[in-house]
Amino acid sequence: MPPTQYAPSGGGLNIAYQVFGAGPLDLVLVPGFISHVEFAWQEPLLARFLRKLSAFTRVITFDKRGMGLSDRDPRRETPSLAERMDDIGAVMDAACSPRAVLLAWSEGGPTGLLFAHRQPGRVAALVLLGTTARFSAAEDFPEGIPRELLELFIDTMRQDWGKGVGFELYAPSLANDARMRSWWASYQRFASSPGAVSASLRMHLDVDVRHVLPELAVPTLVVHRTYDMLVPVECARYTAARIAGACYLEQPGEDHMYWLGDQDGTLSAVREFLAATPDGAPIAALRQSRHRPAAGWESLTEAELDVVRLVTVGMTNRQIAARLHLSPRTIQTHISHIMGKLNLARRSEIAADASRRLR
Repeated sequence: MPPTQYAPSGGGLNIAYQVFGAGPLDLVLVPGFISHVEFAWQEPLLARFLRKLSAFTRVITFDKRGMGLSDRDPRRETPSLAERMDDIGAVMDAACSPRAVLLAWSEGGPTGLLFAHRQPGRVAALVLLGTTARFSAAEDFPEGIPRELLELFIDTMRQDWGKGVGFELYAPSLANDARMRSWWASYQRFASSPGAVSASLRMHLDVDVRHVLPELAVPTLVVHRTYDMLVPVECARYTAARIAGACYLEQPGEDHMYWLGDQDGTLSAVREFLAATPDGAPIAALRQSRHRPAAGWESLTEAELDVVRLVTVGMTNRQIAARLHLSPRTIQTHISHIMGKLNLARRSEIAADASRRLR
């Protein structure tokens, strides 16, 4: 896990952030409704996504004010979009990043859209994952979510916060995964309190940045799951259709968490999109592979390391296959190669050695 640092932002508050990767293009990950830059690394699939993203970008992650490891503001219940934009600029300044890609997920979408509109000189490109310019439905926006459903959602989140509430909506494909559900419950408690998260969600009932869409002047990619259980796909189609030159990718599935489902498909789409932008040309020149020794931990490929990490948390071949969108036979082949390269005979030996080396 990269070290956590603090960036001074407006109102004398400090914003927790991390920087990792050595790619030729900076990328700021604008968080959704909750985040915790350190606890995020405890979920293997999220950690995998972040590692692979850092293979072709220099990633800057942060906790918006009032969430995770960042300061709470005693003056107000939840920050405004303007203050959240200030936090983006603050972490970019602290990380010595004059210009970066913004990758905004879920609740972070409107903030990313506004920042790109008001400070286009600092935004190399905009990537929107599972988000929209407006969440609640209106007479001129039937694509949105009915307000009464959003109100019910917020009340439920506040009442059952910290118990894994909403997991079936955020990760329906893993609804029966007890380990992932436990991580989500802990993530909620680490990231925010019930009152703070409900105030943040309630503020977004009235957020509407649709007016900036036709005026955006940065390359934009919109990625959305067809059956997203939280943000209707019609919202993403609406957003993409109103941004000049926007690229739109609709993926199968129903998970709202951007790191679930076909991770590699999402990452490949982001990489190819960025490589085609004016700032992203150096990405196309990055080498896709590296020379490795024949044996030992340094000999393991990225795919094999992914399998090792999931073996370490106790997953079976079938569970690993489902997580990585591969066949159980392919997973067994990876495990056989891992054992051969590490001179180990049992899965338990892989897990024991990995727990010491891959923390």
